[in-house]
Amino acid sequence: MRNLHLMSMPSGFNTSLMDVINELFPHEDNYFVWKNEKNFPHRFDNAVIDPKWFNPEYINAHHEGWDQIFLHELFLNDQQILLLNDDTAKKITWVVWGHDLYRPVKKPQNSVRSVLKYLYKRTKYYAGYLTGLRRRVARKVGQFRRIAIGFPYDEAFIRKKYGNKVCVAYGPYFSRQTARPSADRLRRLHQEQSHDVVNILVGHCGARFIQHEKYLRKLSAYKNENIHIYLVLSYLASEKRIAEISRIAGQLFTRDRYTILTDLMPRDDYYDFLTTIDIAIFPFRHQSALGNTKRLAYMGAKLYFDPKGVLAKGFLQGGVKTYNCHKIGRISFEEFCKKADLPETDRPLFDAFDYGHNVQAWKTLLSE
Repeated sequence: MRNLHLMSMPSGFNTSLMDVINELFPHEDNYFVWKNEKNFPHRFDNAVIDPKWFNPEYINAHHEGWDQIFLHELFLNDQQILLLNDDTAKKITWVVWGHDLYRPVKKPQNSVRSVLKYLYKRTKYYAGYLTGLRRRVARKVGQFRRIAIGFPYDEAFIRKKYGNKVCVAYGPYFSRQTARPSADRLRRLHQEQSHDVVNILVGHCGARFIQHEKYLRKLSAYKNENIHIYLVLSYLASEKRIAEISRIAGQLFTRDRYTILTDLMPRDDYYDFLTTIDIAIFPFRHQSALGNTKRLAYMGAKLYFDPKGVLAKGFLQGGVKTYNCHKIGRISFEEFCKKADLPETDRPLFDAFDYGHNVQAWKTLLSE
């Protein structure tokens, strides 16, 4: 079986999965293509950098040499999806990242052009065009070999968006470092933590959907309490954005109340850092940060989500309680930081740490 893997994200999650796949199968069975040089794992002899592969016309012209084509993140927009020919589409497994499935709506920036564009997208004319486009895209995605998910709640959204005929399978991003022994070690470390300060994490990256400014202002209601806020801006944040968030944090809090992280930590160091977090805030509605949120939940950190969002609904489905991020700043400090109940380790949400189960899922995907 010849499998082509197109990896547009320069992420450690991709390199970890490459490690596992190359451990399970002969290297000649799987070929990995990255879009650019950033974080490219040069240690693999079956991996190359070739941006041409991320164009639908190029995939159409070269699909015949492959039994399966895995899109690790759906990097094609709707118009590009429609350019895929039927033979190509039937070979594709789309491995969901989150934002590629839910595609959060971007609010207009402070320019006349962006505001007019935003308003136009709410006219009846555009709504009719969009409905027709979505139907055609749903038919094309329905031709895919399958959609692979790591978060069970995603299946409900896939059925709603693409219909009931599309094949959905389990295909998580994982590694030995994310298996149960590692998760159990972090859980023990978190439970052994002893500090007077309440450590608060706001998001997992510098993306605007984290709403750092808004939640810094909400948390300022507790600025006289013994808290320390961590903001992870080590990726998806420009220097300008880092400077702006730093300015706002400095206006609202004394310097000893917050830390802005701008350098990427080695993975094990980052996981150890998470064991020090008491409260974590992820205030968006789409699916993102699953690795962070599942691990924090397993440790026993208190998680604040948007109650209408995918994470809140998916965690509830997985047997883990979360809290309403909209109440931050309006509830007392005692209620805000009241310790969450430690969830049982057998909750369905934590199947993500079952290494053997994950291995079997990918053996099935890669050898069918």
